[in-house]
Amino acid sequence: MGCSSKFRVCMNLLTIGVLATCSSLAFSQIKDSSLASMRRDLVTLFRTQTSQPSLAYHGEMATRLEPILVQQSRYLVSLLRPWEQDEHALLLTKGGSGEHDIRPNAHTAAGLATIYRCLPREQFPADFTPEFCRDRAIDILRFLLLTHGACGKRCADGKNWRGQWQSAHWAASTGTACWLLWDELSEDMRWLAAKMITEEADRFVGVIPPAQVKNDTKAEENAWNSEVISLAFNMFPDHPHHDIWGETAIRWAVSSFARQQDVTCDMLCDGRPLRDWLTAPNIHDDYTLENHSRVHPDYMNTIDMLLMQIRFYEWADRPHPEALEHNVRGIYENLKVLSFADGGYLYPNGQDWHLHRCPDWFRTHVSQAVLYGDRQAARLARICLETIECMAARNPDGALFLQDEFFFASTQHMFFELACQAYLMLRTKGEGAPPISEKELICQLAGTYLFESGEFAILRTPNSVSTFSWGARTMGMVLPLQKDILLTPYESSLVGTVIIDSVRHERSVVQEVRYIEMERGFAVVGVLERAEGAVKQRFGFAALRDDRCLYADRLYSRSEVHIDALELGTIGIANEPHWVHHDGVRTLHFGRGREYITGDGLDETPFLFSHPWFNIDNVMGIVSLAGSGHQTWTPLHRYQRGRLQQLFVLNAYDDRSALIREEDGLVAETAIVFYPGQSQRKTRQAASRCRYQALPDDRFAICLEDGVRVQFDLQRLTVNVLPASRQN
Repeated sequence: MGCSSKFRVCMNLLTIGVLATCSSLAFSQIKDSSLASMRRDLVTLFRTQTSQPSLAYHGEMATRLEPILVQQSRYLVSLLRPWEQDEHALLLTKGGSGEHDIRPNAHTAAGLATIYRCLPREQFPADFTPEFCRDRAIDILRFLLLTHGACGKRCADGKNWRGQWQSAHWAASTGTACWLLWDELSEDMRWLAAKMITEEADRFVGVIPPAQVKNDTKAEENAWNSEVISLAFNMFPDHPHHDIWGETAIRWAVSSFARQQDVTCDMLCDGRPLRDWLTAPNIHDDYTLENHSRVHPDYMNTIDMLLMQIRFYEWADRPHPEALEHNVRGIYENLKVLSFADGGYLYPNGQDWHLHRCPDWFRTHVSQAVLYGDRQAARLARICLETIECMAARNPDGALFLQDEFFFASTQHMFFELACQAYLMLRTKGEGAPPISEKELICQLAGTYLFESGEFAILRTPNSVSTFSWGARTMGMVLPLQKDILLTPYESSLVGTVIIDSVRHERSVVQEVRYIEMERGFAVVGVLERAEGAVKQRFGFAALRDDRCLYADRLYSRSEVHIDALELGTIGIANEPHWVHHDGVRTLHFGRGREYITGDGLDETPFLFSHPWFNIDNVMGIVSLAGSGHQTWTPLHRYQRGRLQQLFVLNAYDDRSALIREEDGLVAETAIVFYPGQSQRKTRQAASRCRYQALPDDRFAICLEDGVRVQFDLQRLTVNVLPASRQN
């Protein structure tokens, strides 16, 4: 039947009052189904009923979250605009078929449907009622359902959005909104929703889930693809594909975070040995995960894409499969080690997304506290919530994230849905385990952690955290453990930059590395190739359990080389004027002076120094014992990739003539001691007592203020820490 014939059929039926709600969707555009068969589908293969979330609990965290959900939803609704192809549809984007046009709408529709169904009416202001949220969700769904591909409507770029790399994820959010609002939708919208969900689920039937460990895991892709499969399985029990969806959902879920040892494992998962479900791993055996060519905590966090599917099984009154929990706890234990005092994560390999993502991790901590009784997670959830509340308070009528704090198009919308999912879990299952105190959390997480597969190490103390990575990125960080994250995860942190022909984008390449476990902490020593092999950098990093941390390097030319500049011992400073845990001014103490360095303004002229010691904000001491004797701090005021990062170069060589060396000549050397948590007064005292001592055979020692001596042999790649009593 052609479109015009369908239109006449629809109009005739409407005339006799059989279907009074179809016209708003321009039903004449629906292909491959007559009105009669559509209605038959809805009572047979697409038979379902509105989901019924249990709202048995209403605890402290849920109550605190409610005004934030209302605030964020009001902001997003204020951005809605009419869709030119349907006067009853609204959207937040330009209406194209790609991720940045579809995904924000899907997140927002799911969030609005959730707060309509779950928030107490008294939490809504008089001009923003639950019914208003429901209606706006339905308006967004009109755009999403009509353009997915089951009828003739197309997106602004002339395409449908189905069958894409990430469309299953968008369809899962859209479908969740539809299931929450099922009885509120017209019959044609229900049919379109069912077609969308089932078509996306069918894409993965009989397909082997992809797998990759290095650089670009498929873990989060498999996890988001599994969402729509389990949604279809639970939502449509009478569909002929129901059983195969159930098996397919398990296969894609269990593959998401599989380790190599799982691939040959006989342990049963949902009735079969793991090896029967799996073909290849997606994560390292130490429960770390690589994406964007780095070990990436943000993508380790996608374990929650599995756990949030538990609600689909509960709405269908079915037990959830074991696959949804496979390796989740092991990964989360690592995430706790990587957690920071503001609720965000540490990034030992650098961070290519925006820096302040703690609101996005609230859901993960909630799920671990609720589902597993994890008391550490319960505290981390509350730490996240405190930061979220501070962020929301900056502009009570505006969005959670300020414009400069992100660059990903779905940031505001994604937080809204994630927070709604956390809220729904809190209302459904309660608040979980009682939290330990923040002090207990910090003490319990203290220790040395080696990630052999991920190729980085961490030393946590109650006062500081030190990291060094020698894998996808070679970089080190030393931070005081405070809510104000003083240092950014600058991707050349400590090892610095070799600038040749004014080109700064040079990457270090690991030639050799050695991890050394010590009674007092750990050390990493190694050799890097710089400037495409023209320069060899031997380095040593030693993190001590008393919070002190040492970094040293020596650079040698491997042939005659002309170097424009060296920026060694570089650290990235976070200096953001509007961040909730910082005021946009860093106080730098040095020698006999101080500088107040701001994060706003126009003047980006570098500060030039020549001092043996510095202290930042009275919480980070730095003593420089070997190097050029020059330092620079560049007060950049422009946000890049969702952060304002200012580089502090602790060993700057900028005299070109001084950097021309013959083969195997020593080009530069660095020796720095960091004192996280230390006052400027104590830093000044420490600087007067620390010494750099040259030793035979190209070795050296750093003698600390209390007599402890750390000996570096960067030729043999050894580090020894000698107590004061053993000094010669």
